[in-house]
Amino acid sequence: MFHVSIENHANGTLLNPGMWGRRLNGMAIPPGSFSDTRTLAWEMALEAARRAIDDTLPSRLASVFLAPSLDDARSFRDRFKVGGSIFNVDLPVPDLRRHVGRFDLLDAGDEPWFQAMPHRARDYWTSAPQGIVEVLYPGPVIIRDQVD
Repeated sequence: MFHVSIENHANGTLLNPGMWGRRLNGMAIPPGSFSDTRTLAWEMALEAARRAIDDTLPSRLASVFLAPSLDDARSFRDRFKVGGSIFNVDLPVPDLRRHVGRFDLLDAGDEPWFQAMPHRARDYWTSAPQGIVEVLYPGPVIIRDQVD
């Protein structure tokens, strides 16, 4: 498994789940900040869909985001985290339930946002993984080494 980050992590660093959730929970949105408002709206839609579909699936708010392959990590980085690094990670608790979601569904493109969010949030949790995917892993991971 691989983790993409704009942070520089030393080998052996322990990444605990939930960093994204802690960031969102503490987010104060300045007036006119569409990007943050859009992010919060997507995450609220995704969390509501997860709870309605299967609340035992790992929450995006309490997970570490991983890529299943180096190619997937590169695709994600090159589109969403330009300039980020790719780290090979170890899973100390490998049997935790995880979810593979279609990250590309989080971009509504030209579709109206209000109409796109409900079905895209549902499909993130229910559709077969394809395109750019992310693995939600609800446990800690250990940085093994930087690979790219």
